Amino acid sequence: GTVLRGEPEIVAIDAVGASDASAVLALASAVATGSAHPFAAAILRASRARGVRPENVRNPTHAGSGATAIDAQGERIVLGRRAFLLAEKVSVAVADELVREHESQGRSVLLVARAGKVVGVVALQDGLRAGARAAIQKLHDAHMEPVLLSGEARETCEAIASALDI
Repeated sequence: GTVLRGEPEIVAIDAVGASDASAVLALASAVATGSAHPFAAAILRASRARGVRPENVRNPTHAGSGATAIDAQGERIVLGRRAFLLAEKVSVAVADELVREHESQGRSVLLVARAGKVVGVVALQDGLRAGARAAIQKLHDAHMEPVLLSGEARETCEAIASALDI
């Protein structure tokens, strides 16, 4: 079973370049609108809680690891994990240090890009499911080695595994 609750929350929004955190959240929430993904739900909750209106976009397309849309100026907006942005031909090097920092703390990271340039980083964190530590301890007590499988970045997985003594 899963060790996380499945209800991620935004814990940080970092602007890159001339953007600010509210502008990053406005872009992210515009692209996330209409998606059923838990990360999209977290972005939309944060946007509502902070009183940030999503930008107007058209042609939103949601994929498993990201989403795209076109803003009012005709610029392409991309929201997703590092690999998704790279597949969309967006250089993510400018945000690599921020991404590593968040992932080392057990956070999931989404990047936000406009017109082919990263403008922000959204870090999300999910809590441990009730009973996760007890379940892992039972495996240890039975002399079984627990293994954590995830699609998250290695650093994120290592932080979660460390919290669970895996």
